[in-house]
Amino acid sequence: MIMMYREVGLFGIKPTGQPHIANYLCLISTIRKSSLIVCFVANLHSLSEGYMFVPRLMNRLMVAFYVSVFSTRSLLSQCIVYVQSSILLSPYLNWIIVCLSRTNDVNHASSSSTLFNLGSLLYPSLMTADIVLCKPTYLCVGLDQARHIEYTNAIIARLNRLFRFRVLERGHDFVVGPQRSLRMLKVMSIKDPYRKMSKSDNSSAISMLDDYLSIRTKVCSAKTDCVDNMVVELNKLHNRSGLLNLVNIYSFSIGISNPALLGVINLVSVGVFKSLLKKLVYYRGRNVRGKVIRYLGMPGSLDKVVASGRHWMEGWCSSNAGHVRVMVGLLDRSKGCWRV
Repeated sequence: MIMMYREVGLFGIKPTGQPHIANYLCLISTIRKSSLIVCFVANLHSLSEGYMFVPRLMNRLMVAFYVSVFSTRSLLSQCIVYVQSSILLSPYLNWIIVCLSRTNDVNHASSSSTLFNLGSLLYPSLMTADIVLCKPTYLCVGLDQARHIEYTNAIIARLNRLFRFRVLERGHDFVVGPQRSLRMLKVMSIKDPYRKMSKSDNSSAISMLDDYLSIRTKVCSAKTDCVDNMVVELNKLHNRSGLLNLVNIYSFSIGISNPALLGVINLVSVGVFKSLLKKLVYYRGRNVRGKVIRYLGMPGSLDKVVASGRHWMEGWCSSNAGHVRVMVGLLDRSKGCWRV
């Protein structure tokens, strides 16, 4: 199947709440016509935020979200979905990566302001394991994960030097800026534009399952720095973090730049802009919302999607992880069995 596509994208969501508009915008920016998108439910990552028990329904909700986004675009055949904990090679490789990491590397890479447990500090190493196993040709991540990608690149370089083996193919690069068609998205909380939008705080996030009344209430109450008229100049907009956040959501949703959007809406008031935004968000997510609800009523279909994704990942990852194990000396290359 992989031979049919020139590129492979990787995208993950933690099952810690309802998927929100930032998850949706990041996911659709990852989709390319010539690409295979590998999507996973990052339930191991959720442990690092103190979620010691993730209900099965939350995992299914994330799977339903993935399937719904791709099916509304008639691109379901380009999507592989799996649950992170079902791939046993991921935590295995994570341990090897932890052992290759220096304390300063991990401390610098960790972007979490609140450490719930030691897993919060080691979050970047598990993310690196997922990337190395999947071997994606591109990523789309939030700005808060920029240091994670730096750490990942450093670990891959270290693996290559130590094992003299290209973990990823020549020419591989991670997309961490706007120089490529994928963007590093920045969508913040609608109540506090200095914090990122979080699934664990539904009141400050626009959920993909919200109805029109909920979306209207949240958008209308969103912080906009007490300004009545739209800011026309981009440099002035950066000083209005609340309004900038709403402009980002609007421009990401329709696929244009902020300056182009400001050139169109510069004559309207903030109130009118919010009215336009709430309608845009609702109608953009309406089909996805309906499909998610329908898929949640079809758990057998979602289980088949996950089983198929797990089977694909086990085949795709095995050779890469196996080579690392051989280099570490844990696996006998000639016999294909564990060393004793």
